[in-house]
Amino acid sequence: MKEEREEDEGGSRSLLEVKQKAFEGLLRIEVG
Repeated sequence: MKEEREEDEGGSRSLLEVKQKAFEGLLRIEVG
C-alpha cells in the first residue's frame, strides 16, 4: 500500500511526462 501511495503522489507527473513523450513519438512517426 505504501508503494501505491508514493506512486499516486509523484506518479501523476511521471505518467503525464510519459504520455506526452509517447504522444510526441506517435506524432513524429505519423509526420515522418
